[in-house]
Order: sequence, then structure tokens, then C-alpha cells
Amino acid sequence: MRRIRFCVVPVLATLLALPLGAVAAEADKAAEAFDAVYGADLKRIKATPDPRDDLDLATRLFAAAKEAAGQPEFLTVLCGKAHELASAHPNGYPTAIAAMELLGASVPGKRVWCAERVAEVRQWQFDVEFTRTGGYDNIVFLIPVAASEAGISLNAFTDTAAFEATHGQGEPKENRVKIGKLQNDRKYSAHVQVLVRGDDAQVTVSLDGKRVLGWTGPHAALTMSPDWSLPRRQGLGMGTWCSNVVFHTAKLKMLSGKAKLLGPKR
Repeated sequence: MRRIRFCVVPVLATLLALPLGAVAAEADKAAEAFDAVYGADLKRIKATPDPRDDLDLATRLFAAAKEAAGQPEFLTVLCGKAHELASAHPNGYPTAIAAMELLGASVPGKRVWCAERVAEVRQWQFDVEFTRTGGYDNIVFLIPVAASEAGISLNAFTDTAAFEATHGQGEPKENRVKIGKLQNDRKYSAHVQVLVRGDDAQVTVSLDGKRVLGWTGPHAALTMSPDWSLPRRQGLGMGTWCSNVVFHTAKLKMLSGKAKLLGPKR
């Protein structure tokens, strides 16, 4: 019996060529539609050094993307541009992450790429409720910031909030902010948020819902005071100095990335 050999490769190539061409055409149409609607805005913001223009447009693009669920090609362009503009400044990181999460959930072919973009931005927040029951001085939060570490001091003795050290120097004046006197036997709520992208970081500290301290710059500039240390680097901790403090709650929330438990499970 003579065997018949079938050659399927050319047939498959022909079948695949048409859909790929159609996809490319739809992508081109989406890009043209984007330029028609937002091209002038892009030219305008590129002509100014103010990052707020970029962040405002990124927010608008993300809002438009949420309304483009039935237009995957246009949604891809909107989310890509929103991410590009928003990720240029730490204040835009939440929008950049949200744009990639939306695109990954809406367009399966972009899921892995979007996950990689989200992983580039590390974002987390730490919420603590505390009451100082005695003493007169510091409540300190020890935090990891990328490969660096920082100590945040709420100093009742000098009525200030400060980073314990930057560039290896203790409490520089430009990073010390008056917050008023902390009162004993009063419950306070502190909120610390950290955003990291590449070599840059943004740290924001709030007390009872009011922003009291912030840092934006290279995370390598943040250093830990020699007065404070943890058993293991890159840990998260709390401490006191000349004060008796009750820590009622301490909650860590990862907005992107993962945290690793260093101690035994409880």
C-alpha cells in the first residue's frame, strides 16, 4: 500500500495570515482614533515640564479605557498611554498600576506583559493605631523602601515628624516637620504609604488622616539611624524612645507585590 503524505504547513500559514492582518488593521485604526482624540493633548503636555499635566491626561485616558470594554484594540492603546504617562512620576503610580490591571483583565493576550509592568512598581501601606500612656518622646516606624531602610519618627519632645536619617545623616532639618504635641492617653492613627519604581521612591506619612511628612527621591538616600535596628534587614517594625506606648493594631496591605513572613506563623 502506497502511503500518502500530507503537507499542512502552507495551508496553516494561509489560514493564519488573514486573522493577523485583520488584527494589525484594527490596531492601526485604534491608534488613528487615539491620535484624533488625544493627539493635541499629548503635544501640549510634552511642551511643558509640569508633571501634573501628564498625570491629569493619564487619569482621563484610564477613565476612557474603563468605558471601552467592547473595543479591545482601543482599550489597549488607552491603557498603554495611561501607563506611560502615569509611571513617569510617583504620584501617578496608582493610575499606572490600575491601567495595567484593567488591560490584563480585558485582553488575555496582554495578561503576562501587564503583570510584568505591575511588578515594576512596588506599592504598600501600613496602618497603626497607638496610644502613648506615659513618657514624653518618640514613636518610631521602621520600614523597608526597596533595597533601603528608613526610620520615621513622631517626636513628641520636639513636636516634629521626621525621617531619622537620609544620606547617612541624622534628622536633616529639611525633612523635619512640626506636627504639634502628641498627647498621652489619646489614641492616634498613623498611615504610611510607600511607592517604589526603579531607583525612585515616594513615602507619605499621615497622622489622624492628615499628611504630616513626605519624601520623593532616590530610595538609596533613605538610611536607618544607628540608634535603631531590626534582627533582619528589610523588615517592618515599630519602636519607642522614653515612652510607654500601646500599639492597638498594625495592618500591612500590599497594593502590588508580595510580603514575606519573617517570623513563625501565629
